[in-house]
Amino acid sequence: MAAIRYVERNPVRTKMVNRPWQWKRSSAAAHIGGTDEIVDVIEIKESVGVSKESWREHIESDDNAPDVEVLRKHTMTGRPLGGDGFIGELNRQLGQVVSVLQRGRPRKDLKK
Repeated sequence: MAAIRYVERNPVRTKMVNRPWQWKRSSAAAHIGGTDEIVDVIEIKESVGVSKESWREHIESDDNAPDVEVLRKHTMTGRPLGGDGFIGELNRQLGQVVSVLQRGRPRKDLKK
């Protein structure tokens, strides 16, 4: 939910519009009950479990600084953001580790 909010608030954050749904290329208008001529959007209630009215209030309120910081960090590093189960499933499906590993050489197994 924080990621959708972050994306839909980008035009406000960059001072291109006053309200998220005013940006022509945003799905915010469709999420609060308007139309989106570019893409079909899933009902906001189906995707995040809140009503259109609640979503409007949610994206109109100020940014949550910790959420924005985490989202920016993961965007800048190119690392996926999610819980252990989600990251584990990505690792399995991609056949590689997508999470951050400890720096340096792998430690020797001291149990031998």
